[in-house]
Amino acid sequence: LGRFIATRNGNVTAAVEGPVEQIMVEVGDRVAIGDVLARLELDRLTASRDLRAAAEDEADARLRTANAEAALRRAELNRLQRLRKSAAFNQARYEDAQLEVNRAVAEIARATADRERARAELRLVETDLAHAVITAPFPGVITQRHTELGDYVRAGDPIVSMLDDATVEIEADVPFSRVDGLKPGLNIEMTTDSGLSGTAMVRAVVPVENPLTRTRPVRFVPEMPAGVSVATDQSVTLNLPVGAQRSAITVHKDAINRGGRGDAVFVDMDGKASPRPVT
Repeated sequence: LGRFIATRNGNVTAAVEGPVEQIMVEVGDRVAIGDVLARLELDRLTASRDLRAAAEDEADARLRTANAEAALRRAELNRLQRLRKSAAFNQARYEDAQLEVNRAVAEIARATADRERARAELRLVETDLAHAVITAPFPGVITQRHTELGDYVRAGDPIVSMLDDATVEIEADVPFSRVDGLKPGLNIEMTTDSGLSGTAMVRAVVPVENPLTRTRPVRFVPEMPAGVSVATDQSVTLNLPVGAQRSAITVHKDAINRGGRGDAVFVDMDGKASPRPVT
């Protein structure tokens, strides 16, 4: 006896904190991947995004100023460089110009770092803003709501629970003495309580044994007819082999003769019936 389980089933959680502004779904609603499930209040995040965008613009302006200052200092240094062989050349002034160029280059590096930091902070806020709109990570059905309008949620708090009932498997706890006959890829017969019959393929025998029941979980992939849906934990009967496949010589039970000397069968040897003892 097995049960249907959903391969994708769990809570959809909030990635950022904030008050719940909207909830778009109810228990039982079917959603597609990417559908909006809920929204958090966006005003604070929007203001933070605008603040970070202004900080990025300011950092860009400082970088442009630093580049312009460096270009000016390099031009001054080049002018003094051309005077090196003339009487107007001043070594001290030339060295001061070199220092000014180095200082301008360092200012460019600092302004560049400030701009990259401002851009990273803006991306973080934009990411939080995007996460304030909570969407379905996979298609499925809403099974539970964990919050209501106005609730304040933190990162990691569940918003809804959902499961994908279109991709189900069967799990059965099989006695350890029977798992040798269940090799991955083997097709077996199954029947649901509602009368649905079909086949299921062995996907995996999980190498974990329950010491109390001496059973091991086995996963099967059912072949479901189009348009047929099942519920998680719905029971299903599986017709499993009693053991691993092996070759054997068999005879009809009526061919066995039971006598005082033991069991025997008659074998056709060159047209004559010859008795042979069997175990």
